Amino acid sequence: MSYKSRVSYSQFSMWSQCPWKWKLSYIDKIRDYVSNIYMIFGTAVHYVLQMYLTALYTNGASYASGLDLLEILREELGKEYLKEKNHFAENNLLDMEKGNERNNLLDEQFDKLISKQDMIEFYYDGQKIFDWFLKHRTDFFNSVDEELIAIEFPIEETIKPGLDFIAYVDVLIRNKKTKKYRIIDLKITTKGWGSYKKNDVNTTAQLVLYKAFYANKFNVDLKDIDVEFMIFKRKLYEDIPYKQKRVIQFVPASGKPTVNKTLIRFNAFIDSCFDEKGNKNINGLYPKIATENNCRFCMYADRPELCDRKN
Repeated sequence: MSYKSRVSYSQFSMWSQCPWKWKLSYIDKIRDYVSNIYMIFGTAVHYVLQMYLTALYTNGASYASGLDLLEILREELGKEYLKEKNHFAENNLLDMEKGNERNNLLDEQFDKLISKQDMIEFYYDGQKIFDWFLKHRTDFFNSVDEELIAIEFPIEETIKPGLDFIAYVDVLIRNKKTKKYRIIDLKITTKGWGSYKKNDVNTTAQLVLYKAFYANKFNVDLKDIDVEFMIFKRKLYEDIPYKQKRVIQFVPASGKPTVNKTLIRFNAFIDSCFDEKGNKNINGLYPKIATENNCRFCMYADRPELCDRKN
């Protein structure tokens, strides 16, 4: 069985922002391991939400309401914390033998990245999210008229020989009456998305691609698939005179014209970065797109030997 390369939305998004960044990451394979409290919290909250939705659609609302979501969150935060701490040790304390000195140094260095106070604060933020969500759950999920198809549903599509597109849908639901599908992506944020994020075609392309590939793979009409981001807010703005929601549904444009435009951009990415056999194009053109937004959170922004931040 021959090995096939895989490409994802995250690769496409990175290339769309800055082809040079994609080249450094996926061809040169210069990737520093990054760990932070946001990753830990996001992974843990994802897990708890998906567990709750599985229980809701499989066992009913009464059973799901009996789950101790805060205890599950506490356990998952702890698991993710230890996992990230072990990864940090493997990537930063390679030359030190295991022992008390190594453990003390690990505690000291890792606490600078993710402190126990961070963990406590984020846990209570999670409590506020779940308290609000459970009170308003029926605004988002109807377990009577809908059925859960899958959690973390895999979509795999051959793009060209030797290259597959791979994605995992957070939540896939179908309406029993209309037979229409909902592809839902869960986003855990600090204070939600502003207009820049919502209007960014690189952001919305994620669900547009999922919709396009799901429709093609399972022979479903595009008009029978709805997509949405569910945005969970860890914090609310202070001194706002109106009530704020902890969870926002954002439905991006995903009609046929948008799907076609997104696929054109995606195919341009594939043609630029991969040859006909699905191998990465090491001799391709990968220009830098140095903008304030692109460079602000770029892992290579402070490494002039890799990027001079000039177009």
